[in-house]
Formats: sequence, C-alpha cells, structure tokens
Amino acid sequence: MEQSRDSKLIQAREVSEDHLNNMDVFEQHTVSPILQFQSSLIYSQVKNALQEQYKAFHAWNQKEQKRVVKLLLSQDLPLRKSLVHTITSLFTLREFQYYQKHEYEINKRVSKLIMNRLNQNLEKLL
Repeated sequence: MEQSRDSKLIQAREVSEDHLNNMDVFEQHTVSPILQFQSSLIYSQVKNALQEQYKAFHAWNQKEQKRVVKLLLSQDLPLRKSLVHTITSLFTLREFQYYQKHEYEINKRVSKLIMNRLNQNLEKLL
C-alpha cells in the first residue's frame, strides 16, 4: 500500500502531529525543522534576489549587509511570500489547516526565523 503524502512528511521529520495546540511548540517541532531542511533553497532564493537588486552586496560590511537583507525582505513581497511558501509547502494537511487558522502569526514567525538564519549566515549569500 502506498504511503500518503502526510505520513511521508511526518516520517521524514520524525515528529507527530500532537503539537498543533501551542504556537511555540508548532514553531519548534514543525517550522524550525522544515526551515533547516529548506535552508539551502532559501539562501539560493535570497542570494539571487540580492544579485538582481543589490549588485554590490558582497562589497559592503556586515552591518550594511544585514540592513540590506532586512530591507529586501520587508520590501520585496513576492520574495517574502516565496520564502514562506518554501516552508509551508512541507506542512502536512493537519499542519496546513492549523496554518490557515493562524496564518498571520505563523507567517510573522517564519519571516523572523528566516531573517535570523540569513543574518547568522551572511557568508552564504555572497
């Protein structure tokens, strides 16, 4: 018998769906592992956007690079949506239903986590 998409996702992340009652637990047990798994894709998306919009990014100091990354993610709505979808596309059906009920809060948390990861690994954007 073929496994469902949800059971494959749960098995790949080795978690249960018992974490859909608390936003912090959801972030820790669902969002963070997916973010870690998708990090190379996220770096690639942001690096591409930086190369298109800020050609001298690599020449700037770290403080300026962080400012530009923040500016990019705050102003480039299609990029921000794409980054969030990179995470939400790996939700199970139940997780996605939870996401739909709490979309604003989860998007805010995902964006913050992505921003933190980018700022901690600026060298991956060069």
